[in-house]
Order: sequence, then C-alpha cells, then structure tokens
Amino acid sequence: MPSSKSKSKSNARVVRYGSLTEHPAVRDLDPLLQARLGGSEPIRLPDAYAEPTAAVVLKDEYTITSDAAGQCFFAESYNLSGSRLASVITTGTLGGITTTAHPQYTSFTAEAKVARMVMMRIQVMYIGREDSASGYLSFDKKTETAFGGTTMDSHHVSSVAQFDAQHGAVVTLGYTQEPRWEVPTSSTFMNNTYSVPAFFGTALPVSTPVYRVRVWRFLEYLPFDGAISEGNMASEPHQPSAGVVHGMLNGIATSISTFIGWDDFKVKLVGAANAAYHIAAPLTPWVVGKAKAYLKNQALSSGLKLAAGALLTI
Repeated sequence: MPSSKSKSKSNARVVRYGSLTEHPAVRDLDPLLQARLGGSEPIRLPDAYAEPTAAVVLKDEYTITSDAAGQCFFAESYNLSGSRLASVITTGTLGGITTTAHPQYTSFTAEAKVARMVMMRIQVMYIGREDSASGYLSFDKKTETAFGGTTMDSHHVSSVAQFDAQHGAVVTLGYTQEPRWEVPTSSTFMNNTYSVPAFFGTALPVSTPVYRVRVWRFLEYLPFDGAISEGNMASEPHQPSAGVVHGMLNGIATSISTFIGWDDFKVKLVGAANAAYHIAAPLTPWVVGKAKAYLKNQALSSGLKLAAGALLTI
C-alpha cells in the first residue's frame, strides 16, 4: 500500500545574505552588535575573564556653528578630561586646540577606579536650513590630537570619507587593540587604543548652527570600594566570536554611514556581520573562503569613494 505521507519538499524560506546562509548568531544579536546597530544599553567586553564589572553609557550633545568662512572643525578625544576638541580656523588653517571635559567626567571618575572604553558612536545631524544647505563634511581617524597649524585642505585630502553637508554622519569607533584597564582621570586614557574621530566642514552656510552632535561612550569599569555602582556589577560570558566579529566590522565600509542613510546602512551591517560570523565561528570549514569574499566585495561596493575630494553618499 502506498505511503500516505507527503513527499513534497519543505517550502520554508532560507534566509540568505548574498551567497551566504544566515548564521545563527545574527538571529540573536550579541550586545556588541546591538550597540553598533544603534542600541544604547551598557555593554561589557565578552573576554575570557569572569570578574564582575560595572558598565555605563556616557552621553554628550552639542551644537556646531560654522565660522564666517563657512568652515567648521570638531573631534572627540580618546580621554574624558578633554573629550571635545575644537579650534578657530584662520584662512584655512587650524589654530590651537581647545578641549572640554566630558560633562559626566566628575561623576564618572568619582565612581570608577579603572575603566576601559568598549565602543564610541557619534551621530552628526544637519540642523541648518534645507534651502541653504551646501558644502561637504569630511571624516578621518587620527592617531593624535595635535591638529594646531594644520590646514583644512590637508585633512580633506587625507580623509577616509566625505559626505554632502546636509547628509550628516554616523560613525562607530571600535578599538585598535583590546582595551586594558586604565585610570580614567589620566589625559592619556585610552590613548593608542582608540583613534581620534575628526570632522572637517567646508563651504557650509556661514556663521550658522549647522550640526547637532550626539556622542555615546560605552564604558566598562571597576568601581571604588563603597561606590553605588558596586551593586550593579555583573559578569559577561566569554564569547570569543563576538569579539572577533566586532573587530572585523571596524573597517570604513562597516563603521561609517550618512545620517540620512542610517537605516539602509544597518541592513548592510547585518549582512557583513553574518559573513564575519561565518569566519569567526564557521558552521562548515568550506564557508570561510566564501565569507571572506563577501566581506571584500562589501567593502568595495559600499559606495565609499576614498579619492580625494569625492563626495560620498552611502
């Protein structure tokens, strides 16, 4: 007697990112990836140490006004004692750099004996009049804060990304080496562990508030004895693949977006994270080569044009 069971194949849809199937890790996003996608919850590094730590997200927000020549410069330092960097621009040349301590510097350093930054996210939103929008904004990762005496043109040329002024920017800054515990009151806090994200605007509407900047600093720390945050300490389970993927997403194509293109960028970011997970925790050995090819193609086809003077629309 013929079997009554259906021989039809399952029509369940297999989720794919390009030529790669969906990795299980992107169905349940790890905290590092959630923060890259816009999350603002405190995060800890998923390293091999189970010692409980505290975590917090320090926030800052300020307005950037263009000068009489339609130019602006602003940057974020790696340290907290002088987190905001600014300068007067004279005939296209930056003057001495002025610094401003993070608005939560005092309260944080009263709690944290040692700390490390896990990630930084910067959102730059254009707030000028749309009918007067003009110019462009360049972004670069610098290794130091000594900008005094340098020219705006030189920074535009060396920049890793340029945007139409009104498009703004969203930048995620990851570490260049695994962060170690450091004293947060030090002027060299996180120096050499993080780059200095710097922005240079030219041909903007003159003497006008042009950008609203929001900064999220994801910090993990060990509190002083008796600090209130001792009651909020927790351990982060070791997840080596999450740390590897976080590092692989630090490239230009997966850490820089325009403000207006942020939603589309997040879709690309998940696709890149999926490929990165196939390398960090491959389901089958043969998929690593295909995943590497996906990431290389993603970097080349992201819309980022690194040629000097090219305006980028991501």
